[in-house]
Amino acid sequence: MNMRFTNLRNSGPILVGLLALGMRLYELPGRMVFTADEEYQATYAATIVQHFHRIWIGVSAGATGFYLGPYWTYFTALWLKLSGGDPLLTGYVAAVLGAVTAGLVVYLGSLVWSRRVGVYAGVLYAVLPLLVFFDQRYWNPSAAPLLSVAIAIALVKIKKSPWWLVVLAAALGAIFHVHLALVPLWAIAAYFVWKVRKSINRKVWLTSLLTLALMFAPLIVFDYYHAGSNISTPYRLLTTRGAGTSFSLVDHAHQFSAALARLWWLRPWGDIQMELRPGCAGSIYTIPSLVGGGIAFILLLWFLVSRSAWQRRESAVIASMLLVLTISFIAFPQAVTDYYALGIFPLYLLAVVSRLDTVFLLRKLVPLGAAVLIVASGYTIFSADSTIGLSAKHHLVNMVAEYLHGAPYALVEEGTCHKYGGWRYLFSVYGYKPVASSADASLGWLYPQDMHQGTPHYTVHVGATNEISPPKSVRFVSGGYTAYLTED
Repeated sequence: MNMRFTNLRNSGPILVGLLALGMRLYELPGRMVFTADEEYQATYAATIVQHFHRIWIGVSAGATGFYLGPYWTYFTALWLKLSGGDPLLTGYVAAVLGAVTAGLVVYLGSLVWSRRVGVYAGVLYAVLPLLVFFDQRYWNPSAAPLLSVAIAIALVKIKKSPWWLVVLAAALGAIFHVHLALVPLWAIAAYFVWKVRKSINRKVWLTSLLTLALMFAPLIVFDYYHAGSNISTPYRLLTTRGAGTSFSLVDHAHQFSAALARLWWLRPWGDIQMELRPGCAGSIYTIPSLVGGGIAFILLLWFLVSRSAWQRRESAVIASMLLVLTISFIAFPQAVTDYYALGIFPLYLLAVVSRLDTVFLLRKLVPLGAAVLIVASGYTIFSADSTIGLSAKHHLVNMVAEYLHGAPYALVEEGTCHKYGGWRYLFSVYGYKPVASSADASLGWLYPQDMHQGTPHYTVHVGATNEISPPKSVRFVSGGYTAYLTED
């Protein structure tokens, strides 16, 4: 009996991971977000699939002028090769990454505090709608929570086993291939590695340095031939604050508290794409109250100002990571949005649960609170709009391509909040390539051989049904999207 109970307790990360996977696989084809960001990554990766060649950089990191490393693009190319270009498989990959992260949250919580803290934080990570919806989207920030948790685990374990420095080196290097929001973690890693430097032998140091060299090699080559374009990014960011960029500590603090509040609750029957990128004028998404955002932020401060968070090395790792990531989010000299906090979310859940677990009355209420959150989260997830995901786009492309029957066409994306829907890539994979498209101005450099390959007989206009007003012409509707054709 005791052996069976012990095995059940030890299987916590697996069970929570399976719960997370189930939540993320629920109607994934209908919920998977595919926009211009995913199109950029997929189009770039497709060039490797079509004719394998070395690339030294990945996609650009927003408006920073920095180009990420290429390893995520190679990773994407692998899945597109296996799926014949269909991006749906990458959605399942993102779901698996989220499930693994949930399991590691349980493991990390058990290492730092207790199995109870780990399981409750892991279950919350598994079911909270914002995290589920993010994990049904495949793009380079998809791996940010996993890297954040992996870095924390490595820093906690390195004192007992120096070989965790190799894992840490790999995770720190991977940041530059995934998302720059985690870069400040380098400072935390350097501090805690310095504290245990005497216990690390030469073989571990050399292996770790080699790992870092492999992670940075393509970026170094790129900067060598591009006059240090990437390495000069911090200077550009700091010197262009006044050149049209929006920066306000108060605004960013409000954005951060709103992101934490939205982590706990999203409105049911929501538009997943708008929930993941809130802020589009006229769209409907969850806007937390000032009270809700304040409470969510106070829960973080409650952990950070507590003496127990800094007394032990293990919990100090989590506290330090949360502190530096919070400061960097608020002080970032350009616009910020929720996904910049992806690396914060799993650590934040652990921090909140650990504090609640120290107060006797609150500890007794944790199971009830978790049950309420699970029910509310399930309702939000199961009621979310499934008409604006990838499967609706796939069906629309099939109908239009069948009608065109091989005739050359131009593709025009219309609308507002859903305008940039990755349509050129989807028409190229599920139908056939247009001779011209709205995406050509930004992505045409990736497919110059497909540019100006004929005169279009039709123009296909496509967008969200509630954002366009098609004339009386040939029209197709699938889910929440509409396409209409005009003859040229």
